[in-house]
Amino acid sequence: MEEEEEGAELTDNERMVFDLLKELGRGGEVRLDDLESYVRRRELSMENVMEAVRSLLEKGVIYEPVVGVYKII
Repeated sequence: MEEEEEGAELTDNERMVFDLLKELGRGGEVRLDDLESYVRRRELSMENVMEAVRSLLEKGVIYEPVVGVYKII
């Protein structure tokens, strides 16, 4: 879902994580361990990624149907 539809402005980190969830999930769910593996391979900051995940959860852009599994709304 585009952030304009949500009425929410996304930071650069949030946008990167949103796009990453879209790519990894291919419209489905993304498991935390898959996200961590991707972040490690790309040498990204897991702390920054998880901060963006928490923010996206708070904004209602993604949800966590099961602990450690994320899905775009």
